[in-house]
Amino acid sequence: MQDIIVPPLNKEAAEIVHKNWQAVDEVPYQLGKVEKMVEKYAAICGTPDFEGKIKSAMLLMCGDHGIAKYGVSAYPQEVTMQMINGYMRGTAGANVMARHAGADVFVVDMGTTFDLSHLPKVRNEKVAWGTEDYKVLNTGCERHKIENPVQYEDYLDLAEAYKLWKGDELTTGLKRATEEQEVDTAGLWHTAYDDAANTGKLLVRMLEKGWTPELYFEQKAAYDAEKAERRLHGR
Repeated sequence: MQDIIVPPLNKEAAEIVHKNWQAVDEVPYQLGKVEKMVEKYAAICGTPDFEGKIKSAMLLMCGDHGIAKYGVSAYPQEVTMQMINGYMRGTAGANVMARHAGADVFVVDMGTTFDLSHLPKVRNEKVAWGTEDYKVLNTGCERHKIENPVQYEDYLDLAEAYKLWKGDELTTGLKRATEEQEVDTAGLWHTAYDDAANTGKLLVRMLEKGWTPELYFEQKAAYDAEKAERRLHGR
């Protein structure tokens, strides 16, 4: 049997790619882990020149948040369908990036609220028709005559709680809030798992500093009463 020889990583190739990133990045690693992955790939291949060596592909996984239909998101669920149509026509921003990279685009329905069977080029891997939310859960429990284990009163808007706790007029973003409270964050911003973990760390820090859910409900009641008073007098 022929021995398989794995050459050592070519650090010089990785360094060339790193310098190429630095030449185009406005801030270091603005594409996150992608840049590190490309540097590592160059080290494995032994060259910073990938032309003709790999075939790129872009997978666009599409889905909907169930709660979005209540108007809490920046865009309604209908925008998901519009974006998918753009992907299929090749007119979306992702398509432009793919063409520059010489990548094929594949669209996958992981959980949209729409029937995409009329789009044969969209791969159907639908896990659910959008994610659930507390209202959908409550409707299902009522239909099957079982007790809803999660009540609306159990929900707490931590962004609003932080704003009231700090006495701010505007809502503070998660990144700034963790910086203000000197929270040891991890991962990448605007990724679901990492944001959830960092939100939990922020909550722990608030509790350590004396904040309580009871304080939030007290402050919220006062805030809502003041807001109602201003509306009553047209202010």
